Amino acid sequence: MTDTASAPLLFDESGISWQPFASGFPRRPDGTHPSDGLGLWVLGVDRSTATVDIFFRMDPWVRCQPHRHLGHTTTVVVAGEQRTYSLQDGTWVETEVRRPGSYAVVDGDHFHQEGGGPAGGIVHLSMQAVDGMVWEVMDERGEPTAYATLDDFDHVLHRQHGDAEGPPPSRRCSL
Repeated sequence: MTDTASAPLLFDESGISWQPFASGFPRRPDGTHPSDGLGLWVLGVDRSTATVDIFFRMDPWVRCQPHRHLGHTTTVVVAGEQRTYSLQDGTWVETEVRRPGSYAVVDGDHFHQEGGGPAGGIVHLSMQAVDGMVWEVMDERGEPTAYATLDDFDHVLHRQHGDAEGPPPSRRCSL
């Protein structure tokens, strides 16, 4: 490796067709959708290890719905910022700002929100399923309202590549 100065490497997302989140959820009365400004790209579904790998994109200051990952999850910030929030005394409070290269590990069952910073953010998530379940979307009381399974991510992976024959999404799918 040389010590010569070089331009910083940037993440080129031009080859990614970001998939919408929660496409089955209804729009709000004002016409917005709970997942406007969020997208995902499924990198792979490994059934032998019950693991899903995705890129998750967040527009500037956009937060995802409250949720919890059921199994072991690793996160690497690829571009921008990932901001995490926890519910404290009925108010969502920012708990961490992660910048490119940041690495985090959670063993699951952590109720939280995450979102992009001033320029948005892209993260790589590697998530292990528990009994086929990857995450649960929760309401403000922490009650599950939707979920995502290995089959749901496999469905999105097939859809990304134009294969309509992939497994169908589950009934309460959050993808």
